[in-house]
Amino acid sequence: MRYARTLIPATSKSIGDIAVGCSFDSFAYFSKVYKSIYGISPKSTRK
Repeated sequence: MRYARTLIPATSKSIGDIAVGCSFDSFAYFSKVYKSIYGISPKSTRK
């Protein structure tokens, strides 16, 4: 998850591609886990 947090603001890859790269099968589940850990959505991290 730390790797995803590093990639999201630093690359133009879609968040879905980053989720798959971090071994998540579902973008929705990735987003839920990410938000539960960091308190912010992946999309908000990119802004």
